[in-house]
Amino acid sequence: MAVAFEAVVDALESRHALLTPAEFHVSPEEWAILQTGVASGRSGQPRIESKHDVARLLQARRNCNRMLEEIGGWPEPLQAAQQKLEEAEKTLNETRATIEDLSVEAENEPALESQLRAITSRLAGLRERHSKANSDVIRIKRLYDCLCKSAPPILREVVERRATDLGVDASRRAAEHLAREIADEKRMSDQSNSQSLWSWLSPHTRYRIVWQAVKNLCPEALEVSSEGKKSLNRKRWSEFLESMREAIPAKEKKLAELHQEIEQLVEESREPIHAWINARQLEVSMLLPSD
Repeated sequence: MAVAFEAVVDALESRHALLTPAEFHVSPEEWAILQTGVASGRSGQPRIESKHDVARLLQARRNCNRMLEEIGGWPEPLQAAQQKLEEAEKTLNETRATIEDLSVEAENEPALESQLRAITSRLAGLRERHSKANSDVIRIKRLYDCLCKSAPPILREVVERRATDLGVDASRRAAEHLAREIADEKRMSDQSNSQSLWSWLSPHTRYRIVWQAVKNLCPEALEVSSEGKKSLNRKRWSEFLESMREAIPAKEKKLAELHQEIEQLVEESREPIHAWINARQLEVSMLLPSD
């Protein structure tokens, strides 16, 4: 049905490209395919019941083709934009590290101040370059999302089923849980927060809250004397916080891998739409004048 629907739209576009809706001619067979194809899509999809609806459909197709011309196909433009963004981020981070080193040395070496100012000025330019690269990635992703929405509803249903089968939602939930865990551990292991824990030990109203937190997170840091009095082993608690801090980079790496896995699963689920976009891109390239 998706192939027949696309074939009818292609035929209508070639016949009526320069005509007004009143001049359209749609055969009964074409009406049946158009209405059946749209009716089988997701709820909320506009129905095709008049020549004006056909005109809107053809206009959407032309908009889709214009977007294809702008991004030049998929996924090469996005990959190129992402590569530029990664290069800009790498250069930006290297420049920041150089500035930090020079800032320390410049305190003792006045001659380095001019070099520091020059690199600081360069950093501003790199930030602008990084911002532009990031904007390019966002723009191309938005165009691609628009193209996916322009795909036939039947294809979008297939993509939704494939995404469910591949476990995209489960991976997203795992990533969200890990991100919350990292944020909580960062707050807990932060030096200012750990120091504030000592101030909590004196007020009686917070006493039980503190011990319950230590009991849940690091029971080894709790010591009970022969008289039954509880005390906090600060050394063990500090070691626990330090181990938590050391584990955060590994968890952040795992989170980045999860996000990469999600992107890959999403791309795999969109294979039917990729094929449709490539077909549309081939049509556009054949219509464009050769150099």
